[in-house]
Amino acid sequence: MVNCGSRSFLTCPKCARVYRRDWQAILSDGVRGAGSGREVFVLLTLTAPSFGKVHRVPKAGRSVSRCACGRQHSERDRVLRGVPVSPGSYDYAAQAAFNRDMGQLWRFSQIALHRALPDRFEVAAVREWQARGVLHMHCLIRVEGMSMPRASLVSLIEQTCAGVVAPSPIDEGRSWRWGRQSDVQVVGLDGGSARKAIAYLGKILGYVVKDLGIEAVENRSAEATAHVEALHTAARDDMACTKECAGRSCGHRRHRSLGAGSHSVSRSKEWSVLRRKTLKEQRRVWAKEHLGDASCEGDRGVESMSFAEALAIHREAFLTGVYGSGGSVP
Repeated sequence: MVNCGSRSFLTCPKCARVYRRDWQAILSDGVRGAGSGREVFVLLTLTAPSFGKVHRVPKAGRSVSRCACGRQHSERDRVLRGVPVSPGSYDYAAQAAFNRDMGQLWRFSQIALHRALPDRFEVAAVREWQARGVLHMHCLIRVEGMSMPRASLVSLIEQTCAGVVAPSPIDEGRSWRWGRQSDVQVVGLDGGSARKAIAYLGKILGYVVKDLGIEAVENRSAEATAHVEALHTAARDDMACTKECAGRSCGHRRHRSLGAGSHSVSRSKEWSVLRRKTLKEQRRVWAKEHLGDASCEGDRGVESMSFAEALAIHREAFLTGVYGSGGSVP
């Protein structure tokens, strides 16, 4: 067998688990490896701007608020989560372009943070799909030295990120900012706080193997299906992936992934000494020693998994909270 290398749990549970566990090891190493005792960790979430009003459907256990459509939705209306209230006025093309350019906005944000923060820091980040089909960021920042009060650090990060404006590298005259919703929390490295930071890593890594619309694998509403189709159309027909893009005839993967790039996880160079390449080589050596030359890295003798079996495993993982808790599927 040859591993497909997919990070999507619905596409290939086996490869998705390997991808996720690799990053779990790398990012956790950046937490456990902090040894001076003066580091703190900042849990930062940055969202996308609005491209039109969408239905506000609370998750289970959350309070119900009135939606822009005039109704008060409940969990039973979950198939409407992220669906535009007025699809005709929703800016699908801009949303696809934001997914394409979010890396540029994050790069400008890191530059601004390096200029604003007096202390050296390293960062790990995960891009997550929101229900409306747009990316946002979950970041874990390791601040070394911590020369200011926690409240001041939170305020400085919030103000810095809110003020970042990044020009689009492709669309002349277009620029991007983060959405109004953000979240900044500071935790230390004492026992409970360190566990909180590592638990947060598990949570955000659950997003790595999520597919767009993962909460509605079954029973998708006609409105949700139409919304996803409109996003795909915008990414294919109304978005240039590069300045030299040939339009509809272009074969770049961004046209097939709602504008998103290929990397869902990133970390700064000094976050950890571990690399995925190192972990992959370790698995190859182990497989050669224990399974022989016939199997390089995969599991020898594992039969192909049907779509129905993969979907069953995926649904079990979702229903038992694996995606949200960072757990692993047995």
